[in-house]
Amino acid sequence: MQKLIKKTEEFLDREQVWKWGSILVFLLANILFGYLAFGKTFHYDEAYSIGLSRNGFKDIIDITSNDVHSPFYYFLLKLFCMIPGISMYWGAKVFSWIFMCMFMIFGGVVTYRRYGWQVTFFWTLLAGFVPSMMIQSTTVRMYTIGLFLVTVASYMAYSIFEKETLKKWVIFTVFGIAAVYIHTFCMLEMVLVYGIFIVAALAKKKFKMVGKAFVSGLVVSIAFLPWLFSLWQQFVRWAGWETGWTSSFLPVSLDSSTIILSEWFSSMEKPFGLAVLFYVILMIYAGYHVRDYVKEKKDYLPCVAMILLGLLLVVATIVSNYVVPCFLGRYALPLFGGVWLFLAIGLSRTNNNIWKVIIALVILYFGIAAFREEVRLENDEGLQGFHQYVENQMDLSEDVIMADRYFNAMFSIFYEDSNYMVFGSKPTGLPFKNVGVFTDWAQLEGVDTVWFISFADNPGAGLSPEVFEAVESFQFDYSYYHIKVEKMVRK
Repeated sequence: MQKLIKKTEEFLDREQVWKWGSILVFLLANILFGYLAFGKTFHYDEAYSIGLSRNGFKDIIDITSNDVHSPFYYFLLKLFCMIPGISMYWGAKVFSWIFMCMFMIFGGVVTYRRYGWQVTFFWTLLAGFVPSMMIQSTTVRMYTIGLFLVTVASYMAYSIFEKETLKKWVIFTVFGIAAVYIHTFCMLEMVLVYGIFIVAALAKKKFKMVGKAFVSGLVVSIAFLPWLFSLWQQFVRWAGWETGWTSSFLPVSLDSSTIILSEWFSSMEKPFGLAVLFYVILMIYAGYHVRDYVKEKKDYLPCVAMILLGLLLVVATIVSNYVVPCFLGRYALPLFGGVWLFLAIGLSRTNNNIWKVIIALVILYFGIAAFREEVRLENDEGLQGFHQYVENQMDLSEDVIMADRYFNAMFSIFYEDSNYMVFGSKPTGLPFKNVGVFTDWAQLEGVDTVWFISFADNPGAGLSPEVFEAVESFQFDYSYYHIKVEKMVRK
């Protein structure tokens, strides 16, 4: 047994083992991502992205100005899906996967050049198989693009601090401009990156570098000016300053902290408690090794992301209490390239190679478990059953489809010619072209059949029983939801 352990240790000491391990992990992760990228089940936020991207460019600007995001991501998604032969249904997820792949390539190259193959192996493993990364890799939202842009920009800032060149300044500024337009939290993260950079340069008395950082920041700010007014209006609207809304949300409360950790290391919709606990413990464990590494090498890069994460938590708390409630879970995701570096360096400095393999296998296990859950959601027969039900039972040219909450308007992306209505009120900025708002019974004059879509636990359809009555009901599972479809006919 001792001989076997010794031979295993000697085998794992070879640099080639970690090199090929890194390559295999990268390929395996992207094969799994590729499988998920061709799924056609979309939760509400994804359906929102698809519905919004189907609008014209001017309409996208108008709708996003009434919501909480800039139009940049939706422009990019629309342009990508306009490429001949690319369908919006599968192209939207592929688009996110492309940026996830670019993020992993960039991070892999950087970690190899700076730290060698063993750190690259663990960084690639974490970037590909932490459950949140597995889930977000093909989600039809802006998170993987934000992850790529903020990671590149943050690293370029650190690289400039070490040894500046004009090329680095240009890349840093260009990626900074793109990042601030992708998501409001990416903008906040870039403000923090600039802030830390300037403070560090001042501490080292690199005053010329401070001046150049201000010039770079000025260029980014000027580029963002076209959207700044809309951003301010969004904050005013969502904060409720015009309506007197005074409620608050503390992201540092016990309940919200649990949700945030679930989103960082697992998933908010279906958290995997053991995975969250494992990564929290792993962060603490890696911290001891990173502390020794930083003291020894005087390399502060693995600490930058942790500092940024801490500062972002403070900013999010302030924004949540004085501007608008915000969620720090996936919004912090663009910083996690650096968090995985923190973990990877800590794990690589573990003395026992056998323990490294065991930890790697656990990481792989939790990633595969997340993948299996995503496959289950993608392959659920509920959506197919809904499509068959629509085809066999509904007359989309005449019938009206109503939703008790705007979440259920997500099905409108599958039937663009159908007539959808949101019951009661329509949230500002709803992007679906074929979705109206039901406010008066006169809107249903001449309509004999209404199909009502709601969550299955809804006790009633919400339509007056004096006018319509339910005669048929169909239920199915879709993504994380259990949906009910009721056929309502006029009495």
